[in-house]
Amino acid sequence: MVNLERVRVHWSGTTGGNGLSTFYTTNGATAHVALANWFAAIKSFVPNTIVFSVDNGGDTIDPLTGTLMGSWGASTTGPISATGTGNYALASGMLVKWDTGTIVHGHRLIGKTYIVPLVDSAFNTLGAVSASVQATVQSAAASCITAAGGSMVVWNRPKGSVAGGFSAVTTASVVNKGVILRSRRD
Repeated sequence: MVNLERVRVHWSGTTGGNGLSTFYTTNGATAHVALANWFAAIKSFVPNTIVFSVDNGGDTIDPLTGTLMGSWGASTTGPISATGTGNYALASGMLVKWDTGTIVHGHRLIGKTYIVPLVDSAFNTLGAVSASVQATVQSAAASCITAAGGSMVVWNRPKGSVAGGFSAVTTASVVNKGVILRSRRD
């Protein structure tokens, strides 16, 4: 089985501390550019104090055991400065689900990325993510999946005596209700 390459996106610039979004891929060199383009496409919904930095290298992991196997590297992508203006609540935003269509141990294998915080204009008057923001982020996520060339995956970590595995991301969806991020471990 092929090893996985971990791609991390660092968030900086908020008073609540730095954030981290983690993605897994079978080709970090391709996926990290696709992810940088995705964050660039959604930057107008995130407060302009935040800067996204996509790692140009990272760990290589055996998906069956979770063992660190080495590292990967690629060309550098520049930092992405968010451009959203207006008020925002530091802990509220939206959820993007990365769908695989795979069932593992009776559950759908789905990855999640929290985009928190969002500027207030990203929400409608009922407090849900506006339809236009939802459509823009979902379209950008679909472009990201395509640009990554099928290399984006969701990793099912090994548990006890059960080996891990992974499945390719096939679609993405944006949950229309606002989400609250209680901690960076949510």
